[in-house]
Formats: sequence, C-alpha cells, structure tokens
Amino acid sequence: FFFLLIFYFVSFWLVALLAKNFVLYEYTSHRPGLFSSFNLRDSLLILATALLAGYTHWTCTTSNLVAKVSGVLKAEPLNKADTYHQKFQNIIDEVCVATGGRRRIEGMVIPTSAMNAFALMDFEGRCVIGVTEGLLARLTRAQLEAVVGHEAAHIVAGDCLATTVTTSLFSLYSGLLKGLESVFRATRSSSRRGGGILMLLAAVYVLL
Repeated sequence: FFFLLIFYFVSFWLVALLAKNFVLYEYTSHRPGLFSSFNLRDSLLILATALLAGYTHWTCTTSNLVAKVSGVLKAEPLNKADTYHQKFQNIIDEVCVATGGRRRIEGMVIPTSAMNAFALMDFEGRCVIGVTEGLLARLTRAQLEAVVGHEAAHIVAGDCLATTVTTSLFSLYSGLLKGLESVFRATRSSSRRGGGILMLLAAVYVLL
C-alpha cells in the first residue's frame, strides 16, 4: 500500500509538471526555462490527491479479491457430479489435513484443455486452488497431488497473498493503457496544435 502511494505521488507530480509546462509554453506568453517546478503548497496538494487515489484504488481492488481474479480467469466451482472434480476435491481435502487444517481451501477449475494451476488468497483468509480441465484429465493422481501440494505451499507460505494482491492492483493499468492508445491515435490526427498534447500523452503512456 505504501509503495502504491509513492507510485501515485511520483506519477501525479510528473504528469502535473509536464501539464503545467505545456500550458505555459502553448497558451501563455511566458516561456519557462528547462522546467517550471512546483512550490510546497502545490506539492502538498498533489500528495493529497495521490493519497485519495491510492486509498480508493486499494480498497476497490482488494475487496472481494478472490472472486474478481477468479472471474478474470473464468474459473468455475467444482461440479460434484464430475468424477475428475471429485478426485480433485479429495486431494484438496487431504492437503488441508496435511497442512494442519488451519485454512479451508476451495477448489476451482478453468474450462480449457491447457495444463496449468494457480492459487489465490485474500485478506479475509479465503483460499483457492485451481486447475485447468486439461490438467485434471491428463495427470495421474500422484502427479495431481504434487501439483496441489505445490499450490498449497504457496498458500501456507503466504506469498500467494502478495501475488494475488499485486496482480489485482496493477491490472488496472493495462485497461488504462488500452484506452490511452485509442486517445493517442485520435489526437495524433486531430489538429496542428496537437504536438504538445501528444508529448503529454506519451509521458502518461510511459508512466502506465
């Protein structure tokens, strides 16, 4: 969370700096030197904006975290009538016992023939181990036990939580990049005075 705040402050400060100099250069008679910087009041205002943006980003992305990420992955709950899913659930139950029963682990599957597995965890303690249908169909029970044990180790060690949170937090920027690319293409062909705007958009693009 602290890193996220620093990231927002530095990003907002750089964008605001570029925007200020762009406005001074394009629309006023004042021609700044290399850069016209900010005073303490302006920097504190940018910091307050960064705090608000960082807190909003954090709370929105970490609430209902497992459901959001599993939704992106198109992971589905196990079907009790499916024998492959039953075998997977049995192995998960065994792993829960082997790890001391401290965490209840849910099983999920991704309907694809590829072979892969994942583990998710959130701040509420919800834990998920997921596999693809292709992996369930092609691995022996012993091989599947090894995969589930590996993913359970990520949950027990706690590194799974950091990965889930980081992935969720910074997936926002991939969406922003796509939108900015559209604006960038539209601005490039709009007007003769678009040079400064293009430079500003290019700077935001690099930050994203």
